[in-house]
Amino acid sequence: MYFMDQQALKNYVISACEINQVSLDDAQTARVLMHLSRTQLIAQKLIDYPFSDEDELVEIYKIVE
Repeated sequence: MYFMDQQALKNYVISACEINQVSLDDAQTARVLMHLSRTQLIAQKLIDYPFSDEDELVEIYKIVE
C-alpha cells in the first residue's frame, strides 16, 4: 500500500480544496494534514498486523433471512 509523505499529503489537500472550491487557512490545512497522517498510521498498523483467517468475522456481515 502506498502512503504519502507530508509534502504529498499537503499537495493532495490543497488540490482537493481547489477542485471543490473550499478555502482553508494555514491552521486548518495543518489540522487536516494531522488527521490524514494519523489515519495513515492507523491503517499501517492494521496492514502490518498478522491477522489469520480465523480473525475474519465475515459471518457478522451476512444477510440473515
